[in-house]
Amino acid sequence: MKDLFDLIAALAQITLFYHCGGTSGKCWWWYELQNLLFERQLNRSFLPEMIRLAKERGIRLIMVRQKTLRVSASLSEPPALPLYNHDLQPYLAQNDIPLVDFSSDVRLKASYFKDSVTGQAAFTQMAVEALEPLIK
Repeated sequence: MKDLFDLIAALAQITLFYHCGGTSGKCWWWYELQNLLFERQLNRSFLPEMIRLAKERGIRLIMVRQKTLRVSASLSEPPALPLYNHDLQPYLAQNDIPLVDFSSDVRLKASYFKDSVTGQAAFTQMAVEALEPLIK
């Protein structure tokens, strides 16, 4: 359990940094319509290869969708994002990949994005609770 907790905490830290382009703060280009057409992007995506490699090595993939500060602060998501998510879900199901969705979880407050210590602790606990049953 401790190893899972540490792994999730490390991933949360890395993800928060890279989602916002490191120190540049420029991180919303992927929300443009042309980048959210799932079928169009699939052949340019790493996802099919990740799935292939995981299956080949007997590794279970679990996709996690997390809340972003942009959506949390404005309470609106890019218009094309629901379409992308709609198209992604059957693809994941077809490949036996569970999706854990924190994107609209009210427990993740906008203030957590400013207070990384509190936010990281809260998200890590939520992730452990959601992921632990899937990996046992």
